[in-house]
Amino acid sequence: MTRVRRSLWAAKYLKPMLQRITGKPGWSVKLHALPGGITPASHKFMSLRGKIIHMPSGKIPLPAQLILPLRQHSGPDSVPVVCVGDYVYKHQLIAEAVGAQGVCLHAPSSGVVSSITFSLPAINPPRNPERSWQQSLTERQLAIVIDTDGKDAQLPGLAAPIITRWQQQSPTDLLQAVFNAGLCGLGGAGFPTAIKLGSPAIHTLIINGAECEPYITADEALMQEHAAEVIEGALIIQRICGARTCVIGIEADKQEAIAAVQQAIRQFDSSAVAQQSNLSVVLVPPIYPSGGEKQLIRIITGIQPPSGQRPVDVGVLCHSVATARAVYKAVATGEPLVSRVTTVTGHAMNAPANVEALIGTPVSHLLAHLGVDDTKMERLLVGGPLMGYLASDLDTPVLKTSNCLLAGSDQDINRVASDKAPHRDCIRCDFCASVCPVTLQPQTLYFAARHQRHEASIENGLFDCIECGACAVVCPSHIPLVDYYREEKSIIRADNHSGQQKYWQSLFEKHQQRLTITAVDQQQRKLDKLQHKLDAIAAGESLSKAHQPEAPAPIAAKSAEQIKQEIAAAVARTRARKVELQNKSEDNQDSGQ
Repeated sequence: MTRVRRSLWAAKYLKPMLQRITGKPGWSVKLHALPGGITPASHKFMSLRGKIIHMPSGKIPLPAQLILPLRQHSGPDSVPVVCVGDYVYKHQLIAEAVGAQGVCLHAPSSGVVSSITFSLPAINPPRNPERSWQQSLTERQLAIVIDTDGKDAQLPGLAAPIITRWQQQSPTDLLQAVFNAGLCGLGGAGFPTAIKLGSPAIHTLIINGAECEPYITADEALMQEHAAEVIEGALIIQRICGARTCVIGIEADKQEAIAAVQQAIRQFDSSAVAQQSNLSVVLVPPIYPSGGEKQLIRIITGIQPPSGQRPVDVGVLCHSVATARAVYKAVATGEPLVSRVTTVTGHAMNAPANVEALIGTPVSHLLAHLGVDDTKMERLLVGGPLMGYLASDLDTPVLKTSNCLLAGSDQDINRVASDKAPHRDCIRCDFCASVCPVTLQPQTLYFAARHQRHEASIENGLFDCIECGACAVVCPSHIPLVDYYREEKSIIRADNHSGQQKYWQSLFEKHQQRLTITAVDQQQRKLDKLQHKLDAIAAGESLSKAHQPEAPAPIAAKSAEQIKQEIAAAVARTRARKVELQNKSEDNQDSGQ
């Protein structure tokens, strides 16, 4: 056993067992070891030297423009309710949610709507024909652009009423407040918070404070400075979902955050709500990726959601500490989600820090006021060094899911860039399989994704991959494995979407064809009936029947010859209509082919 594997084994098994035996606080729960994992250098001290910087402030003023994409969540685009030229106030609703999985969008500051146009997405890697897996299938996003006026003015009475006693509110009212605030998961996935909170049969709530990826300290700083808001937000979430147990999972090396959270819990111990909540802090080993949703649930509870299912399907709900604080602000103060704590770090930054940045702030604005050294910055990642995406445009806005901006060099980003020389071939060393936290076979997925064998990729669990990047870190050939997986997922999703469109289009065409055939049959029956009348007149039979009422005088005065002519005209019209419908049916068949 190598030295690295011995240290990993000690961190995963030995230390938690010894801490639990000695009765150390936070280690009373028996943990379940996570398969695989790595222990990369954290580099978190860089951005934890000072307090959270709030916007606007003397150090970071309001930007000249705020760019607000209408889709910052995993759901349909929001619909604008403002027009170009409108003046908007801070916290004003500017885009409504669409459908059950929609999310509302609010103005982070006051100003004039200058345009509603297509803006650069947060993920927009440059085109490179030599590395097709680096190409993004994400289209340009429709965005609302606000020219700020520097006043940061809020219309009196615009905010929702403050709920001072949320304990007396029903879960339905609390859930509606969360929906109105436009909350989505702030951990990175962006799933609508209201949908997640409305899941039935939740028995355990886990607040994720692990934050295991290197460089990112947004949640840690939030727990250090706003622990009371995080705890109260957790209690609100527990009341909404009805969970019996609430657990706050924090990595054991975050000592200041642990102390702040435990102090905040002691302050709530006197309340009846806290006593009924069964609230506790559980320390987890500092192993990457223990902060993943399913990974943290497995470590704390031992529950492993089956493939294709979400944690809520097995009765466990997991939210990040940032989401818990946003829930508190939405319910206790009526403040919508217009800002989030983002880590701006990297060796290219002169003053790395955690910033409570307004949603829509251009990245270039933050980098400029925190002192970026352009000569050192080789790449900019939205996210951490292992799971982040390359941003090719510095006007990329801060989104609701942007927890980190990493401006650095190859020293910060330990993986192959899209503009580097092609990587070496796989030597089948199996290092990647030993560190995979989902127990997949990354090398098998790599060959399937590289040759676009979509069925083989799905069969080998491509969509179970959490894209943690641990496999790429230990790869001796420096293969960008996660980039292959992301590209393969994008292609499969695009094919499925295209296939669904073709499926519904074929159903529509078949429906139209059935309607045409039905209309032709109706015309044929009418034609047969008229022909029968003509044959009866030719045979000298009377068309009158004894049971029919006596016809009015104008019709009764018609001669047999006039009736015959009218029937002949109707026959001609019916035949013409039949021919028209048949031609239309043939045209539809040709277009469908």
